Amino acid sequence: MGGVGGPSGRGAAGSATGTAAGDGAAVLIALVRHGETAWTEAGRVQGHNDVPLSPAGLSQAEALGCRLAGQKWDALYTSPLTRARQTAAAIAAQTGLEPVVEDGLIERDMGALSGLTADEVRARFTPESRIPGLESRADVERRAFAALAAIARRHPGGRVVAVSHGALINAVLRALGSASATDAALPTQVRVATGSVNLVECRGDAVTLVAAAGAC
Repeated sequence: MGGVGGPSGRGAAGSATGTAAGDGAAVLIALVRHGETAWTEAGRVQGHNDVPLSPAGLSQAEALGCRLAGQKWDALYTSPLTRARQTAAAIAAQTGLEPVVEDGLIERDMGALSGLTADEVRARFTPESRIPGLESRADVERRAFAALAAIARRHPGGRVVAVSHGALINAVLRALGSASATDAALPTQVRVATGSVNLVECRGDAVTLVAAAGAC
């Protein structure tokens, strides 16, 4: 992928309402998904399992750091899980920023699905099954936007990198992509690639999708 852009010259793909930068100053947040792990390569559900980056993931993280180092960033936040913290550490090495743990950026709790492959999930559960321990999509979305709001309030007018996870970033993209019934820029289901960067802008009570680089 190319360099990371900003709000200027890019149309928003969607918007949602939440509590963001209280004074109305726009805050650009680069939502980064961590690099690959052995579980992502094997197609296993990770959830809160603390799986580290694979060698390929470490290379992805280093490449992310080089990519992001070409621009000015004011802060770097990360999920508390190891795979995200390793990715943030690689970005920090290139940008000079100190990673700050934001608990709200943690991956969706996948409950009984954790550790299973897609085939194993289909063998054990139906679409109507109640999955023990599974965090609801609505709760993930609320938590994701609350984390963005908290970050935005700390950096009015700033540019921030936030390292998180596929399901959480997916929740943000789904919410922003479906906010406008006339906007087909995002599908209902969005695959967020490892090592991808999606840009959102927080301004006042609105969160706007600037660039859905992770949609594929």
